[in-house]
Amino acid sequence: MKKISNFIFVALFISLILTACAPAANSSTSSLDGKTLVDEKCSTCHSADAVMNEGMTQAEWSNVVLRMIGHGLKVTDVEQTTIVAYLAQTYP
Repeated sequence: MKKISNFIFVALFISLILTACAPAANSSTSSLDGKTLVDEKCSTCHSADAVMNEGMTQAEWSNVVLRMIGHGLKVTDVEQTTIVAYLAQTYP
């Protein structure tokens, strides 16, 4: 009986630790607007001038963002959609 009790305690403890370490479902960054996301996520490698003169469609911007994700850009799906929409609207 004591082994079962210890096993349950350990299982619950591990479950609690994993739950506490899991990323939040709604990160604060996801609620940011497109400009802020571009400033935070893209400006670490690119100046504002890099996008200002591009003039691309939404599909083209989407391809660029996907390429940047391939190069290590860390964004959620919501952030990716927001960034692409902002770039397409601001720099068509």
